[in-house]
Amino acid sequence: MTTVNEWKTEDLKPALEQYFGFDHFRTGQQEIIESILSGQDCLAILPTGAGKSLCFQLPGLLLPNISLVISPLISLMTDQVTHLLHKQIPAACLHSFLTPTQRDQIVAQLTAGQIKFLYVSPETLQTQLFTLFSKQLHFSLVVIDEAHCISEWGHQFRPEYLKINEWLKLLPLRPKVAAFTASATQFTELDIIHQLKFSQPKVFRQSVTRPNLGLNVTPCRTTTEQYLALQRILTLHRNQATLIYCATRATTEQTAALLDTLGHQTAAYHGGQSAEHRQHVQQQFLAGNIQLICATNAFGMGVDKPDIRCVIHLNLPSSVEGYYQEVGRAGRDGKESQCYLFTLATDVELQEKILLGSYLPFELSHRLLELLLFTKQPYLSFKFLLQHLHDHAPPRVLKWQFKDLLTFGEEKKWWKVDWEKQQLQPEKPCAEIIREEVKLRKQAVHQLRKLKAMNNYCQRKTCRMSQLIEYFEQHTLAKNCGKCDVCTGSIGGVPPAEEQKLFRKYLWLSRKLFPPAIFTPDGPLRELSIQMLAHARLHTPAAQLIPGLGRGWRERFSQKLELNVSAARNYHA
Repeated sequence: MTTVNEWKTEDLKPALEQYFGFDHFRTGQQEIIESILSGQDCLAILPTGAGKSLCFQLPGLLLPNISLVISPLISLMTDQVTHLLHKQIPAACLHSFLTPTQRDQIVAQLTAGQIKFLYVSPETLQTQLFTLFSKQLHFSLVVIDEAHCISEWGHQFRPEYLKINEWLKLLPLRPKVAAFTASATQFTELDIIHQLKFSQPKVFRQSVTRPNLGLNVTPCRTTTEQYLALQRILTLHRNQATLIYCATRATTEQTAALLDTLGHQTAAYHGGQSAEHRQHVQQQFLAGNIQLICATNAFGMGVDKPDIRCVIHLNLPSSVEGYYQEVGRAGRDGKESQCYLFTLATDVELQEKILLGSYLPFELSHRLLELLLFTKQPYLSFKFLLQHLHDHAPPRVLKWQFKDLLTFGEEKKWWKVDWEKQQLQPEKPCAEIIREEVKLRKQAVHQLRKLKAMNNYCQRKTCRMSQLIEYFEQHTLAKNCGKCDVCTGSIGGVPPAEEQKLFRKYLWLSRKLFPPAIFTPDGPLRELSIQMLAHARLHTPAAQLIPGLGRGWRERFSQKLELNVSAARNYHA
């Protein structure tokens, strides 16, 4: 492969066609590429599907030495390396799942100058082995992908990203540096520039407008209504690639299991699964062997599937940035696609619990730090600490919160914990620990503000796309999109109240078939109705639809359930 030290503007389009098979650049791509080749640090904030990868891969080919790409996920790295190898561009990624033989082979290829693109995680970047080895290599370009992870105020903060600049300082010669992200507010943009110590960088920001996306929000009073809405939407988008985002791992498993019984090709995807399983699910989805993925926000970053026609959220996302990034995975080929968000009244409380679960139990930590500050003992016993903390939580809660707090502080190197002797020894000055704890408090408050902004997005009755534009581009006054539920007055072509009408009709049918003593609006039949109504066009025995209920209950009411399903079928017909 030929590389050039000097480049000309007229070289770009021939290289674009030679390596990537395109005859023209998308909006903004050529300007970013020219900025990188000119040696200027740059930050590019481009919407999902705008072609970020090409913006650093093409200049990387034209530059003489190795291009290093720092990326947060192994699946994202391997996916991009596979695409480069398919184009006969030598690339590799270093990560923890490689065998020693595979790692040695990549190192030998790098030393021999046989690799053009090297992908690493920020964690790999910090290892002593890589730090020593990288000093022997010559990097023309360093790319920080998903750069919002470097900002403490971003929605997917990764502490390891903060050490990238320290690693850059260790190199004999600082290479060109380019950072890319799809979702960053202006505040996050300034923080990225600060953390990377950019000096007068070139910033490229494209509008977040995605004219091919229809954004829809439906408030649901119960999970039953939510699943009824889900079933209708999946019927509208049958045989189309669809992502269903859930807030918890348990919900992904439950939803995938339900949809699988309805005949949908569905798989669950979350961080609790093995890396091999997640990779298999992703490959099956990309190949079109699986139509639906029920996932947490662990899925999707950098997934290159252009024909996703539908993205559904079964829970309120924790931030507008995360929501925008996830809906942005629909319609990357530019064709019309729909995005749906079914909210429940309990969603805010659930997301608060998830968010705060990532931080310290602050009341407990504050009291413990006070004890460290005023006691000034080299060691503190668990017994002593628990005696002085007992007023801050019930005994059972205190027990697990105390253990979590000790483990958290141990990971932060605040103190050493001797679990056998049951004592704690501070490793840092207490004043420094308190400063770090205050910083964590500020981060938690900031994340809660993001959650509030996301909830406001759902509550406001103004154009959905306009709200996103105003959030990311505060100086921009957006026009109505004409495609969202607010602009059209419908959701996927059906009035928002359709699910409620169906559900009320079903409740009426159920009351006629079941004794009043058995049926209550919030009882088992309420949640059971989603199963029945979902199966209304299928020939499934009703007794099989209620595996969670007792055998005696199923046998006693099996006949009436059959009648109920028949009534639902007739109603649908």
